[in-house]
Amino acid sequence: MNTIQIESVNSDLRDQIEKYTKRLNVLSVYNKDELIEKGQLLSNLQIVEKSLLDTLDTLKNNINEQKQVLEKYMRDAEENFNAVRQNIYSNAYVQPISSVIKSTFVSKVTKPIAPKSLKPFNSKNGWVEVGKKKPLQKTVRREVAPDLFIQAVTVNNLEDAQNHPGWWCWLDDEHRFCISINGKVYAGNTTVIHSVNEQPVKFFEHRRCDKVDNWKESDYYVPIEKNPNSRDLRHFTNKMKFVPASRSPAKYETYCYRLGSKDTLKDDVMSLKHEDYTLFSDLTCNFLLCLTTASVEMDRRDNADNY
Repeated sequence: MNTIQIESVNSDLRDQIEKYTKRLNVLSVYNKDELIEKGQLLSNLQIVEKSLLDTLDTLKNNINEQKQVLEKYMRDAEENFNAVRQNIYSNAYVQPISSVIKSTFVSKVTKPIAPKSLKPFNSKNGWVEVGKKKPLQKTVRREVAPDLFIQAVTVNNLEDAQNHPGWWCWLDDEHRFCISINGKVYAGNTTVIHSVNEQPVKFFEHRRCDKVDNWKESDYYVPIEKNPNSRDLRHFTNKMKFVPASRSPAKYETYCYRLGSKDTLKDDVMSLKHEDYTLFSDLTCNFLLCLTTASVEMDRRDNADNY
């Protein structure tokens, strides 16, 4: 079905709806027969509405599925090109390229193949491994919680974390951690989870973050992204519960995070508000740092058992 046919169908449908609407306006609610007909016409319109909504949902789902297929193809293609690019521009072989070219022409090889004597470093099956690089600079022990430390790369700004994907980085000026995952930098710190008996503070963002002079005295969280002078830390509470972003929270569901369940994730992402996103980001960074700290301890125990 082409665009002209679709427009023709839509035009016919609009004409039919307009006829129904005109007929509804003519019918009187004071005449029994006309009232019955009016009810039937209205019922028919509701059936049409439901059918159109179902069609729209089907269309959206099909579009999203095709977008995902296309995006996956593009990601795969990009990864393949990146792998080729890495091998072209990296110093994969210890022998000078001039000698490789010379030996290639002398042996009359039509396709450039590296000699067997050349051993690529940090390679697998002759290809340089991509995505397993060590950080470009030395890591330093940083305190995650009292007497608990992890290794982190010191960076000057969030963008610098992109140079160390998968490694925790430390922003000294902002006094917080950040990490680059899939080209996106997430920043945060470990925080406090208060008991249900305590009055929650620093859970919700201050509505006028940029206007707060003393963030320490505020019961609301003042993020550094909106107030550069702030060094505030978001707090959490054991009153928290997961409430899908695709539905409104009940009166008793005041302290909630809006992402986390696979079965509602698609709708939740589409319904997510910015404040829901930042809260979940802070929550996730807290747990990621806790997980990193715990993994250090697990590795220490495993190493101790091996001796």
